[in-house]
Amino acid sequence: MFVFVCPIRHPASSHNYNDVLFYLRKTVESLSNQKTSRPYKIIVVCNQAPNEPELYPNTSFVEVDFAPPDANKGSGVPFDLVKEDKGCKVSVGLLYAKQFAPDYVFVIDGDDWFNVATVDYIYQSEPNDLYYANSGFVVNLANNTYLKKYGICRYCGSAYIYKYSALMELSGLSGMEYHDNLQKEDFFAVVDEFFLKHIIGNHRHQIYAFSNNNYAVTELKIPVVAWILNTGENHSAQNPGNDGLQLSKEFLGTFGISSIEPSIKTNAPITWVKAKIKSLQSYLGWIKTDKSKEKV
Repeated sequence: MFVFVCPIRHPASSHNYNDVLFYLRKTVESLSNQKTSRPYKIIVVCNQAPNEPELYPNTSFVEVDFAPPDANKGSGVPFDLVKEDKGCKVSVGLLYAKQFAPDYVFVIDGDDWFNVATVDYIYQSEPNDLYYANSGFVVNLANNTYLKKYGICRYCGSAYIYKYSALMELSGLSGMEYHDNLQKEDFFAVVDEFFLKHIIGNHRHQIYAFSNNNYAVTELKIPVVAWILNTGENHSAQNPGNDGLQLSKEFLGTFGISSIEPSIKTNAPITWVKAKIKSLQSYLGWIKTDKSKEKV
């Protein structure tokens, strides 16, 4: 089985929790449209489950009673506290997933989209302990555009597919079991703080951490993720600017999204050129990145 673990922010840390749930529905829509006959499950870890869980197919909501990271909201929450909260929520989801005996797990942020061909792609590939996303897309919902980006694992929190047993073993979580009252302190007592915050809770150290511990690491050869920005709740300061291409029916279909209307605008030739240049710049930047360093 393939399992998705999706942590979402505390209602008190969001500007508008209804918006958080709106974007979560898009994420679940994307995940629920995998073109595969293989079983998969979506696990959302949250402080407050939605009132209408039927809007989220194939999804289990696992509630935790963690306190808000601090009194701030959105990008105002210190990033170190964001990583701590995410790391602990993902850990809860990983323990909950044990009952499904998963082969692989993908940690996805609650507003990103997932390529509908990915589950079959993974099962048809040579088995590995860690798959990382090189190419993907940045989606600017403020103007309904997208832009292809390389080295996306440097920026996007939805960038790695793990062999479940490898992640559990390397993290130390394999010796823990899920129960209803798990607290953050339970994870800090078992998982190394750096691993909890910067591997499980973030996305810049995975390649080094796994390869340095003799786990098999490989690049995903398809663009698996659409990184959604300008939702009003993003912590990242990245902005795709105005050089993207208009959202098309084909692009939305790649990520299983039918609830968003494709743009009726057309792309001028200069728009195509600018988009290609931006993508090329990111490609060259990723080529020059030393993947053997602790932080990509």
